[in-house]
Amino acid sequence: MRLRDIRRKLLWSVLLGVLVIGALAFYGDIREVGGHLADFDWRYAPLILVLAATNYSLRFGKWQYYLRVVRASLPWRRSLLIFLSAYPMVLTPGKVGELLKVYFVKRSNGAPMSSTAPIVLAERITDGLAMFVLATAAILVIGTSGPLFYGLATVAAGMLGFALLSRWRWLMEKGLSLWHHLPVVGRFEPQLRTAYESTYDLFALRRLIFAVSLGVMSWGCEGIALYLTLLALGIPGGLHTLVIAVFTMAVSRLVGAVSFIPGGLGAVDLSLTGLMQTLLALPAGLTVAATLIIRFFTLWFSVGVGLVALVLVLRQLEIDADLEIEMADTPSAA
Repeated sequence: MRLRDIRRKLLWSVLLGVLVIGALAFYGDIREVGGHLADFDWRYAPLILVLAATNYSLRFGKWQYYLRVVRASLPWRRSLLIFLSAYPMVLTPGKVGELLKVYFVKRSNGAPMSSTAPIVLAERITDGLAMFVLATAAILVIGTSGPLFYGLATVAAGMLGFALLSRWRWLMEKGLSLWHHLPVVGRFEPQLRTAYESTYDLFALRRLIFAVSLGVMSWGCEGIALYLTLLALGIPGGLHTLVIAVFTMAVSRLVGAVSFIPGGLGAVDLSLTGLMQTLLALPAGLTVAATLIIRFFTLWFSVGVGLVALVLVLRQLEIDADLEIEMADTPSAA
């Protein structure tokens, strides 16, 4: 893929985001939504921003940890810029643009992409499992409907099943051997073996537990940020509201992740609005205002920071904006 192609996709995703915002504002009645936004208590904004930044920091810690696991460590300043540069890439279809940070690692220390690309997969799976843990804990407190839990459990079981299956070396080796005999794609078998070795290391049980635990803390911060957003809009606080906020954020993020829509645009926003309306019995205008505010702090702000980091990384690595990026290593690179 080409960097300029990624830029084009980002522009389309931003346009989609604008359309989603417009649709939400129309749904909640523009005047009513505007009134609630005007009433937002901005004294809560620094706390919300700190919680969002804490989420980013904990996820960066996991990224650094994973780089060490696959023996591709970087100085933390360079690694932080590369990590942040991936945030705009969540707006690419299926978040495939996040593989760009793997390419930046290769340009920084020569680590083959086939060994570091599984980090992106491990991040997605452990984040998904963390959201399931948060949602399940909330369900135990608020006792919401069973069908929703079963749906979440099905998604989580698939993620956990893949992680555990990757540790079954005998079966994976058989699969790689079969791949080797396939026409055309069989020549990529060395890269697949390298990728599998990294996957095997990343999903060791102790590492899986550690990464999911970090995810519970990081995504829990986003839930608390939503709770503070509701307080800033005049919603009475309390344990019940806090638990629902954490539940709403976790479920909405999980829905966005499995939707493969760039940035979860629409999927996350509609889930946030719908769940808050249902579980907190709030008017549409108020829930839309809360959704727009929390998405600004947890999505659009990070995208803005990430764009700055992306420019800095491109300059530091002297990468031309028209450069074609091959996502698969050549056999010699592996």
